[in-house]
Amino acid sequence: MKLCLDTRGASDKLYAIKIMDKTVLKKKRQGMSNMLQSVQKEIAIMKKLSHPNCVRLHEVIDDPSSNKLYLRLEFVTGGQCMPSENGTEPLPLDVAQRHFSDLISGLEYLHVNHVLHRDIKPENLLVCKETGVLKLADFGVSQTLEGSGGPGGGPEEMISKSAGTPAFMAPECCVPGAFHGKLADIWAAGVSLYFFVHGRCPFVSPNVMQV
Repeated sequence: MKLCLDTRGASDKLYAIKIMDKTVLKKKRQGMSNMLQSVQKEIAIMKKLSHPNCVRLHEVIDDPSSNKLYLRLEFVTGGQCMPSENGTEPLPLDVAQRHFSDLISGLEYLHVNHVLHRDIKPENLLVCKETGVLKLADFGVSQTLEGSGGPGGGPEEMISKSAGTPAFMAPECCVPGAFHGKLADIWAAGVSLYFFVHGRCPFVSPNVMQV
């Protein structure tokens, strides 16, 4: 995969262009699906999203005669909100507060629309340099809640497959059985807030199983 900028068009507006090789994606597995199927799910989710705290997908270019798949995305000028390594310089408290407020706003929008992000962490939270607005990005392992088994006939909110980064996973994601997908997202948001304020995760170990 590559990331580049597109300055075409009368407005000279910048976009992020994500370029993928469909042949390569078909050969790679992600759970029970190949990576191309996973990307197609990601595209389907992003097409539904329109919120100031979520990165927007503007266009998909998928020529059947070509092996390349292009996603034209909103370009977020500031990049990720902070470095993702433990031992990073913490954010000022007022900045951490604004970022967390934006994160919760975007997450609430996803959950109201029955979408789980499933990989919330500073690396996937981008900030606009001009406005300071934080936006949720990278919906590669996101999931749409389906069915009508929830309260009031809404979709079933219990899921059984974990995803994301171990240090940001809720405890219930790490044991067999179903867990509440939206609450797992909220846990990851809380760990992200801790990272904003302290520059590290609350649970640290060189061994993933110990984390």
